[in-house]
Amino acid sequence: MQNEPSVVSVVIPCYNAERLVGEAIRSALDQAHREIEVIVIDDGSMDGSLGVIRSFGDRIRWETGPNRGAAAARNRGIELARGEFVQFLDADDLLLPAKIGRQLPEALAHPAEVIFCEGETVDPQTREEEIRFRYNDPEEDSVLFVLRTFVATPAPLHWKRNLQAVGGFTEGLPNSQEFDLHLRMACAGLRFRRMPESLFKVRLMRSSLSNDYLRVLSTRREVLRASYRLLEERGALNEARTRAFAAAMARSGRHCLQRGDRELGLSYFREAELINRAGVLDAYNSPNRVIYRCMGPIVTEKLAAMRRQFLRS
Repeated sequence: MQNEPSVVSVVIPCYNAERLVGEAIRSALDQAHREIEVIVIDDGSMDGSLGVIRSFGDRIRWETGPNRGAAAARNRGIELARGEFVQFLDADDLLLPAKIGRQLPEALAHPAEVIFCEGETVDPQTREEEIRFRYNDPEEDSVLFVLRTFVATPAPLHWKRNLQAVGGFTEGLPNSQEFDLHLRMACAGLRFRRMPESLFKVRLMRSSLSNDYLRVLSTRREVLRASYRLLEERGALNEARTRAFAAAMARSGRHCLQRGDRELGLSYFREAELINRAGVLDAYNSPNRVIYRCMGPIVTEKLAAMRRQFLRS
């Protein structure tokens, strides 16, 4: 009975990832920590993904069904998981062999915390690696940390019960699913704890262009609104949190303006100003704060873009 908590369920959602899912599955099976089960949820793939998944035989558990999105696939994986811990892995990403074994002792020692590690990005064409997921130590208030930091999907090792307590992933979100999950976990009082080790690889897909990011920014606003309302209903907002929410909205507004979506960008700024004006200024460095106060966000971004172009030339 004492060994039961060490069982880890690796949940891999898969949609049309025929070329990559096999490598992801192998990275899960090759963990130094042997008490694992690998669960692959095929989300209605129309390529040869299911054939690759089946080729692993009884080394993995798998299920297939109609396309419902990655969030629903991950939630189904949570339902099927026999382990007390869950490790998420997208079908195009990889776990390093020590990943679970290094994080598990920390997770066992801190059951009310989310233990996350650092990682790398990999260019799938060149196979070149670059350390990208480097994090500072989280603040005392994890809500502030998650609002300021993107924690990648494979970075944490989760207690299954903590995922269940917040209802798992929000189904229907087209993107920003991990940001939404981590923010809701922080709002529920779970603390985030960093392990300063690089233990996973995320493949950079070149299809992630400006239009894709604008869709992310549109969804992100709904995620921020939902968590803000949740904390407001609980009476759990304070100056630091409202300021951090306003800063997060203003940063997203800046990204919208930089990518040419004036309407979405300005709506972000209007909402941020209503929440906490000082937080809006936190989205800028000192010189740009002065410009923003005098000229507003559009002129501020135009001048910032001119300065960036000048420095590059």
